[in-house]
Amino acid sequence: MSGLDVRKLGNANREFGLPGNTLPATKGLAHRRRKRAAGFVTLASGSLVRRRPRIETSRLAVHMPRLPKRLEGLRIAFAADFHLSYIHPTFRVREAVNAIAALEADLVLLGGDYLTKPSHSFEAVIAQLATLDAPHGVFAVAGNHDYASGVFDLGEAVAHTHIQDLTNRGFAITSAPGHSDSIDTDGALWIAGLDDLWHGTPDVEAAMAGAPDGAPRILVSHNPYVADILPAGSADLILAGHTHGWQVYIPGVSRAFVPRHKAKYRHGFYHTRAGRMYVTRGVGHSHVPVRLGSRPEVVLLTLVS
Repeated sequence: MSGLDVRKLGNANREFGLPGNTLPATKGLAHRRRKRAAGFVTLASGSLVRRRPRIETSRLAVHMPRLPKRLEGLRIAFAADFHLSYIHPTFRVREAVNAIAALEADLVLLGGDYLTKPSHSFEAVIAQLATLDAPHGVFAVAGNHDYASGVFDLGEAVAHTHIQDLTNRGFAITSAPGHSDSIDTDGALWIAGLDDLWHGTPDVEAAMAGAPDGAPRILVSHNPYVADILPAGSADLILAGHTHGWQVYIPGVSRAFVPRHKAKYRHGFYHTRAGRMYVTRGVGHSHVPVRLGSRPEVVLLTLVS
């Protein structure tokens, strides 16, 4: 498998209005229009702010033809975009954690953006996430907001818990919970994660290093746009967040106010060159404390062959 082409990364980012692999510039008329629209939504939606929608659990069966029979029915919980901030305080994060814990999954994957502002503490949000447990463990990757808030502080907070950093690395699952692991990785499922697309250095070769030939592969990336620059067939399933399902989704209207770098992927399954991808709506808020037509979401994936 060929690695991630940094030149393609730069070209792809420029296509979406991003210079290199950095955050997009947020200036100009279009940005001011979006800010005014966001302000209008905030002012006009006081009741929505007070009565935020409950977290929805999306239960999905994922067909994987190469899945070993002994891993049939493996349950994976996935959630992203916790966004601890003054508009999404700790008790909201705790609600999401409780929703994930209630799934009783075999594996928990966390898709980044744990903070919105550096004035808040990674320790506070990671302390909540560290109450999660699963037979195959809890694994996390970082998002763009985590870099903006100090990704090294995130790493330090995670290092003091049982949560494992999945950035540009992977591991094999060789048995179902309650059964002894195989002594080799034949017939394994490979779980891998990538660094953030905008601020990090996603390395798919490193993430897939050691993956057994023919093993199905699940790849976690905060930003779904990584699928557009990954090598073809990189994964059987890509899990991503970042878009919040656009937070305010009004069919036929919302797209006009969504930045170009978030307009291609919103929520749900997509077939990409790199592999099938599921984009979660996430659980938190950024910029405005409103969700309309885009409920917060945690996901339970049940693998079937």
